[in-house]
Amino acid sequence: MSRLAELPVISTTFDLDTGQWCLYATSYQRTEVAGPRLFRSPPHPDIRFQHDNQESAERDAATLQEYLTNPPKPKRPKKEVEPEEIVDPVWE
Repeated sequence: MSRLAELPVISTTFDLDTGQWCLYATSYQRTEVAGPRLFRSPPHPDIRFQHDNQESAERDAATLQEYLTNPPKPKRPKKEVEPEEIVDPVWE
């Protein structure tokens, strides 16, 4: 199975109960409300999961899908390498 097959697919749906557009994640034949649990490594995208209009919901869905498809690489602190002390060999 390829890596792309395991990624959630992000979609938008109008929720009649709340009157807002919501982001949903579909993965492994299950659809659930999208949330911060989808974030992997920082920096996380600056998005909302509920919107008043469809355009902003679709924009954030595209941003989240791009983040999941190409996650940022975690930054690791560089190790400081101390210079080795050079010792003259002793010949007997």
